Amino acid sequence: MTDDKIKTIFTIVGGVLGIIAFLWNLLGYMWSYVFSHLQLDLSNEPVTINEVKKLKVITTVENKASIAKKIDYAFLLIHPAGEKLQHALIEIAKSKGYAGIENNTAKLLEYIMQNKGLFSGETVNNRFIISELPFFYEDQFQIGNEKVKYSTLINLTELQKSEEYHIRFIIISKHLFNSYLRYRSTVDLFIH
Repeated sequence: MTDDKIKTIFTIVGGVLGIIAFLWNLLGYMWSYVFSHLQLDLSNEPVTINEVKKLKVITTVENKASIAKKIDYAFLLIHPAGEKLQHALIEIAKSKGYAGIENNTAKLLEYIMQNKGLFSGETVNNRFIISELPFFYEDQFQIGNEKVKYSTLINLTELQKSEEYHIRFIIISKHLFNSYLRYRSTVDLFIH
């Protein structure tokens, strides 16, 4: 075997191995983007400020993937502990004139996201509160390989007392050219 043939074989093998390594990295990149989720954390503690009962809520989003991820909308939802998420969303949406018959959680979340600002900060039927978190979708263009934390206070004065409540931290992202909505949430409990 001549030196030229050996060089040609090594060139071909090297090229094939290079293509395999490139495709493997590309596949890992796509896998990380599509299938890895942002990690959410939520904690709360009741506080009283000037005799007004409030809830201090600390929210955290962590992206452990190497790909930055965009959050299109984030909010806190307070509702009675026995309520399902879907029922709470229907009650809140209907309080603002939602006439849809859609009972799909993703569609209800999309409706709330499309009406940013309409729902935030007020108590609905003395049982539900939405508090928007623009820090995560306006202040942060994307969440890279990092942990981002935000704290807020929620006024509980109009919320019905003597009940167990869930507080949900919900984030929403649009994927694949905004063709479908992906949401994640985490829940904590408090007594009011």
